[in-house]
Amino acid sequence: MTDFTAREREILFYLLTKSEPVQIQEIAEALETSERTIQRERERLGQTVAPFQLEMSYIRGRGLQLSGDEGHKRELREALLLSHRQLPSAEDRQVELAYRLLQEEGMIKLQALAHAMYIAPSTISQDLEQVDEWFCQYALELKRKKGLGAEVIGEEIDKRRLLVSLIFTQWDVLSFYRFLQGHVDQLPHLLQIHQREWIEAINQSYAVIVPLTKQQDISDRLLMRAALSLAVQAIRMDRFPMVYELKAYPLEILHHVDTLQQRLPYPLSIAERQWISEELRNFQQDQLETGEELVIRLRVKRLIEQVSLLYGEAFMEDRALEHGLVSHIMSYTKQNIVNPSYVIKQIEREYPRLFDAVKQAAEFVFNDQTFADYDLAFWVMHFGAVLSKPLPKIPYRVLVVCSAGLGSSKLLMNRLRQEFTELEQVESSSLFGIGRLQLKDYDFVLSTVPLPDISQPHLLVNPLLPKEEVERIRKLLVSLPKSFQAAPRQESSGWLDLSRLEELVKTARQLSDAFSIETISAQTEGLEEILLEISNGLVDKNVTSSAVQLSTQLLRRHEMSGLGIPGTRLALFHGRDDSIHRGGFFIYELEQPIELLGMDQAIQPVERMLVLAAPEEATDQLLQLLSSISGAIIENDLQTHQFEYGDIHQLRQILNRTFRKVIERELQPVEQPLDFSL
Repeated sequence: MTDFTAREREILFYLLTKSEPVQIQEIAEALETSERTIQRERERLGQTVAPFQLEMSYIRGRGLQLSGDEGHKRELREALLLSHRQLPSAEDRQVELAYRLLQEEGMIKLQALAHAMYIAPSTISQDLEQVDEWFCQYALELKRKKGLGAEVIGEEIDKRRLLVSLIFTQWDVLSFYRFLQGHVDQLPHLLQIHQREWIEAINQSYAVIVPLTKQQDISDRLLMRAALSLAVQAIRMDRFPMVYELKAYPLEILHHVDTLQQRLPYPLSIAERQWISEELRNFQQDQLETGEELVIRLRVKRLIEQVSLLYGEAFMEDRALEHGLVSHIMSYTKQNIVNPSYVIKQIEREYPRLFDAVKQAAEFVFNDQTFADYDLAFWVMHFGAVLSKPLPKIPYRVLVVCSAGLGSSKLLMNRLRQEFTELEQVESSSLFGIGRLQLKDYDFVLSTVPLPDISQPHLLVNPLLPKEEVERIRKLLVSLPKSFQAAPRQESSGWLDLSRLEELVKTARQLSDAFSIETISAQTEGLEEILLEISNGLVDKNVTSSAVQLSTQLLRRHEMSGLGIPGTRLALFHGRDDSIHRGGFFIYELEQPIELLGMDQAIQPVERMLVLAAPEEATDQLLQLLSSISGAIIENDLQTHQFEYGDIHQLRQILNRTFRKVIERELQPVEQPLDFSL
């Protein structure tokens, strides 16, 4: 087996997903390292890929390129995959950093951490930014002092919970079982820092906990967690005492604690008995804990990496994909699945190679958990959504509101033009000046000061527009239903275009006749299932030829940004796709509410899903009418309420009024002087 360094693996993983030369700066930014590091690795990379009959070349002005036959690239991918278990990734390094911080009392110098982990202090500083979020999830604070180091602040019970989750990111059930059979080499690298202590504690804890499980049907994963929890207690109880918190526990749990106390070779304080009580509750829960989110997130990153290699697509660059998969795996259940074999056949037919890649990667990354094919089918939808053809950029009109002075507004406007070339019209106004403007003339509003309630989409932003603000604005752009914006019309000559008018009226009638309100059964759980059921219904209506392609397009909209309309029970799904034959507007009432991300980035319950769909090559008239529907939804409070609760008759009346306004604008005369000259 070929040996690769961790850095070589990262660079080669990245280059294998690219067909064109890649700038050194781009590689460095993607891998969160320096350009100098990439330059230093260039010569060694060439030597590494040579046995695979591949060439690593540097093209001046264009960057690095991995060249060679696709078959040889596939061999390199397989070799990299096989080396994955032996060599730590960046995530493994960050897990070890978090683990070492939790083992320390008080402040620890970053230089000492860097020396212990054989990495540069600058890398430690970068990794601390990454792991800070993990500590926050467990109500812990990562406190840093310049020149002194870093320290974890928080309760011991939360530190122990994080420790157990960190171990789970590095250790699967099969390796744990082999370790208990005497294969000490199965102990993860993370625990080899204090190898002898962990071996003794885990074996002792397992021997104590096993008799309690004989009367119960407990999963291997819960048994492993119980053993690890006892081991963590044995190692930490003397150095890091627990603080007791008054709580009530079922008699059955208290009985188990008494039994464990009798079998343990050391006495337990009341606070330590509480730690065991908290952990034994897991035996009565058949669900993922909040602590599992860290485990799932790190494994999803590896899953995306593996699928990228197997499929040959740069899925790793897509942040929305990671978020979507984590949310899906954390919330998805196998119960009440509707016709799973039918779902699998649909996904396999649309994405055969991708399905195989996801299945193979899942077996590799989640080797201690079993996922059925219908689980994986919905994972494939998330990957397939990334492959959906992106919608063309449409010019946007934005209003910038700033009361801090001309300089601030100019600064923000210049930053906007730099970051968003699709912004066609950027205008500024003071807070008091917006009352004199027609806000409906703008697609959205950005403000450096809090605004009164306005109907247009808006965001409060920093005038310097840092990176995170750019991401928020990008999400807002994606959430806007501008995929239905009609092309700019030419100035009218005063001549009534009867053909255009006829097409407009015909399209309006078709949209009105096709409009429907349908109910989605409470047995359909999860957004992916709901979108697939909706799309299958639209296949029956001859709106689209591919339920999978349409549902992945709609899912992509959701993953990129929130689609829930704030303050309502509505979500607006919209998209254009080449699988769509004809446009339409449809409403789906959910018997069971679903939690979705809103346009304001807050989670909200949704009970009605509005779907706007159009062909990729749609007529200007269709886009104009669909755009008018999206505007009508939030035109006023009464109309929004009717979209939330109205029946089909009430909503057809709204559509009729909305279409009438569009047609009347078409008929508006343009004053032109009459020419009587001969």
